[in-house]
Amino acid sequence: MNITDPYDGFSKIFDRVASGSKYDKWENWIKEVWKKHNFYPNSLLDLACGTGTNSTRFAKNGLEVFGVDSCQGMLNEARKKTDKVTFLYGHFLNFIIPQKSRCCDLP
Repeated sequence: MNITDPYDGFSKIFDRVASGSKYDKWENWIKEVWKKHNFYPNSLLDLACGTGTNSTRFAKNGLEVFGVDSCQGMLNEARKKTDKVTFLYGHFLNFIIPQKSRCCDLP
């Protein structure tokens, strides 16, 4: 019996289904929280990154981004969007980042 991830098929249409999502508002909210707490990260870890929309947006802002997802189909779609993000296969409770990264510049 061949068991497949149910999200593999969904990954092909996920971005169309999620097209109404308020990615701009979500990104701006995160940046406001960082600003409020005087936190200016150099890198970002996007757990359950799906097709990498948020990962890609933050990478365009100059952050080093790691996107982790347990669905290979979602990661395949994410990798089509950018080569600026390191997309990794793994579950968000148990994953390995292949390199050390500086989180932020501390005052």
